[in-house]
Amino acid sequence: DPAGATQSTLGCSGQTVTISASAQGAGAITNTLNIANAPATNMSFLDATPTRIYLANSGGQTQSIVRFKLVNARGDPQPNQNVILSLKTLNGGIPKATLGTVGNIDPLTGTTDGNGIVSIPVFSGTVPTNVLVNAMLASNSAVQSDSAVLTIASGRPAQARVSLSLEKFSIEGANID
Repeated sequence: DPAGATQSTLGCSGQTVTISASAQGAGAITNTLNIANAPATNMSFLDATPTRIYLANSGGQTQSIVRFKLVNARGDPQPNQNVILSLKTLNGGIPKATLGTVGNIDPLTGTTDGNGIVSIPVFSGTVPTNVLVNAMLASNSAVQSDSAVLTIASGRPAQARVSLSLEKFSIEGANID
């Protein structure tokens, strides 16, 4: 490295860089370069909040937010990228969950934020199951990931939904459990 030059450890992706060169007895030549963004190479599932939702009309929470992160090979977030989000959890065409809005099973396109994150609401369907959401970079179908850890449970127990019946009315156990 020439005296006074510094080497970047951050990379130049998406930056405007000014380069200057000079030789003894000659004036410096300076040029500005616009460096293209490094392409997105990895989509990863971040989380689902909460990780358990309940069937519709069961008295429990019926919506979860699923998040994915898009980065380049250096691990830098990739903002303003279109991501196609789709459900992989269908039961013979009957949705086990819906995506974006209640009742929707069609793929949706989201855009990554400044941190490379895209999120989408997932709503419970009519069948208790595990839910898989796929996130795929719109410009490169090889960059994709599936979600994990989202479960639709049958519902919380409620006193109004429980019945108790006796077969024998006189138990001879008295003090015996």
